Amino acid sequence: MGQESQNPAKTPRDGLGPITQQRKIENPLQRDQPRTIHKIHSKLHLVKLFCLIATYRLANAWMLRTQFDPDEYWQTLEPAYCLAFGAHSKPLSGSTSSAGGNEDTFLFKNNESRECALTWEWTRQWSRQSSEVFSNSQSTSLFGRETGDDNSSISLAHTQQLSVRQEVLQFIERAMHGPVRSYVSILPTYWYYLLCRTLFDWAGKSYENIHARSDTLTDHETIGAWKTFWSQFIDSVRNGTRDFILRNATYMISKGPVFLHSVLVAAPTDLSVYLIAYHLVNLDNWTKSSVRGQDGGDLSCSWQEVKLWWPFWSLVCSMTSWFNGYALIRTYANSMEAACLAVGVALLAPELFGELHLTKTAGMSDISGNHRPQAKLAFVLGGLSACVRFTSLAAWIPMGILISIRSGMDISILSNGSSVKLYNHTKVCGTLIKLCAAFGLLGVLIGCCVDRWAYGFWAVPFLGNFHFNVILGNGSLYGTHPFLWYIYAGIPAVCGSMLPFLLFNLTVLFSNPSQISSNCNKINNTRIVLFGIIVPYVILHSFSEHKEFRFLLPMLPLICVLAADVMVELVIFMEDGVAPIDVDAVKNSDGLVKRVENDSRGKLSARSKGLFLVMIMLNYPHLLYLGMIHQRGPIAVNRYLTSVISERVQRNITGRTSQSIHYLMGCHSTPLYSHLHIPEVKISAWYLDCSPDCRSSSEEICESDAFLNDPLGFVKATYDHLPDGVCVDSSDGNTCHRDYDHQASLSKLPTFLVVMQNEAATISSLIEDWGMEHLGSIRHSISSLSRHNRHNHEYCLTSVEDGRAICHNPITFFSLIDVHFEHIEIYSI
Repeated sequence: MGQESQNPAKTPRDGLGPITQQRKIENPLQRDQPRTIHKIHSKLHLVKLFCLIATYRLANAWMLRTQFDPDEYWQTLEPAYCLAFGAHSKPLSGSTSSAGGNEDTFLFKNNESRECALTWEWTRQWSRQSSEVFSNSQSTSLFGRETGDDNSSISLAHTQQLSVRQEVLQFIERAMHGPVRSYVSILPTYWYYLLCRTLFDWAGKSYENIHARSDTLTDHETIGAWKTFWSQFIDSVRNGTRDFILRNATYMISKGPVFLHSVLVAAPTDLSVYLIAYHLVNLDNWTKSSVRGQDGGDLSCSWQEVKLWWPFWSLVCSMTSWFNGYALIRTYANSMEAACLAVGVALLAPELFGELHLTKTAGMSDISGNHRPQAKLAFVLGGLSACVRFTSLAAWIPMGILISIRSGMDISILSNGSSVKLYNHTKVCGTLIKLCAAFGLLGVLIGCCVDRWAYGFWAVPFLGNFHFNVILGNGSLYGTHPFLWYIYAGIPAVCGSMLPFLLFNLTVLFSNPSQISSNCNKINNTRIVLFGIIVPYVILHSFSEHKEFRFLLPMLPLICVLAADVMVELVIFMEDGVAPIDVDAVKNSDGLVKRVENDSRGKLSARSKGLFLVMIMLNYPHLLYLGMIHQRGPIAVNRYLTSVISERVQRNITGRTSQSIHYLMGCHSTPLYSHLHIPEVKISAWYLDCSPDCRSSSEEICESDAFLNDPLGFVKATYDHLPDGVCVDSSDGNTCHRDYDHQASLSKLPTFLVVMQNEAATISSLIEDWGMEHLGSIRHSISSLSRHNRHNHEYCLTSVEDGRAICHNPITFFSLIDVHFEHIEIYSI
């Protein structure tokens, strides 16, 4: 939003309002009074708008039922679950590893023995043994020189100086070899889980307390009937609330954080996009349009009355973007980074896009270092964002440089009315240090304090992340892409239908560089600032070999603003019969710009409605497909397992409240304990290892790779007592069979076994020999399409070992096309 003039000695010019009959085209350098920004939206209007956006994002979160990437669970939900349920307050460093020898998973238990899992990103620590060796060697050297060599004694001050230096170096080394993930991004989820834990504890105890109090009341004959009735009514309400909470506990733990992020992360990001464009359109109570002259020549600039369509279309771009709807509301660290950046740009809009500071006398610029509280808060958010992902500095550092440079550009008005451009280097340094660096470091310090509380020791996760991904280059272990991948694949996919508008805006910026110093410099300066944030961010991420679409998520809000800039010109300033606009044609005899009437003011025109419909049609179909169909198996399989376990426990089929689940799939293919929470039921889970230690080793094979390469051999080696290939001759001497302790092998089997369909076809015969039965199949993703065959349309995978097949019926559309799905198979004892 626009800000009021900061100079109290200057008052707005008379007659300036949101709508005026005429405007004078003048050079901003010749204005002796700054214009005030008309605030058309009150706080109440913004609250209503935020509620509308939050409602839309809640519906978006409810629609989302698929998995995009395992990091949305293992970088937020699982560590938050450990922090809230696993150890009451925080994980302990001396925990034992999980069953099955999974090196990158650690288990923690609270008083209720509820297990949880953390990946290597959270458990990575510096070797204490090397620390002790280093300290002992240094202390021995120091004390040896001090006591044994009288000619080279070290003063106490010098010793203390060396000690401080060693401590600093050791701290940096511990930080770089320490955890790579910060708890800052999971704080909202952690607080939500604490609330859920409190509700679960209350619900678990309320039933006993209610019945105890009811028995006490019935023993007193003096209690009136009305009091007994009221007590029974309260008991029934509490009992119903308890049953509702316990019945939906699994859904609250698994889905609740997504709803929370839709309100606390996605909705503020959308609102920030609106506010950024709103500030741009209200820089001087002017709005702009870049239109072609009647001769079809180069683009020219003309000033018109204020129109609020730029914020509207910016919000439309953000809310209809398929990638925002698919990724922004997920519990990613990237989503938190995007929210911090969007809110930060909105808070810094006056510094980034506002007019240069005006002074009455040359050389009297304000260099006191006073800055708006909103600007200070923005850079605190920037520091927290750097704690979450250090790559966010690629956006915050250019922003700080741009703000510092702009702060040093003063326009001084002399006594004769002429203006002089000045550049104050002192003010540039003051802004860079006192605003950008100081409050950015404050945000980093706050993040480090949060991690100190969560980890139990001082940690700087962004240094660990930098060491692991940049210095060691281990990011390439999880996939590599070419340097220009973001240019020809990442940005086009993330932008979607906004790509043509973004490219047109970029073309306008570089088509006529001379415009930067003309009367439309404000237009191009806005483009330069926004592209000045986007381009360095994309270039820095291009140097990393590991690239993902979601890494571009923080840039999407700025892309929405740039795309909406062109949409406004398309649907408002280029309506039939209005465009092209000639500046001279709208001037009167006094050189004032006439008011341009527009009957469509305040409502969408036909072209606007058409563009709005196009945006929906180009974004929503694949958003619905990706959000509800593609890769839905990991979420659905855990939901199915929890329902089966709850039913068995209620019917006392298993005779125990402890259940075990083994996931024989790619590592981290499914969320774990955050989606398996059942009150009064203990669940232990195990999945295949794929930690960086085995990925980077040429001599070691990860469990996930070993299983995918040879499913049958891996299962035999894992669950059988004899190694693979050991046979004993049978009595007839003609055959060979496995001779192992079958009962001992069964004792190692889990309650449930989860396998992908391809691997299940290979090991199904062995699993059935163990006595496990096929429990169910969950659709995961579309594997193929075929023409409909009414006689034989089953899709089967046949085992090479014994010829057994796993078949599933496809979904047929219009009796023409068969859609075949890849399934996840579930087996149970």
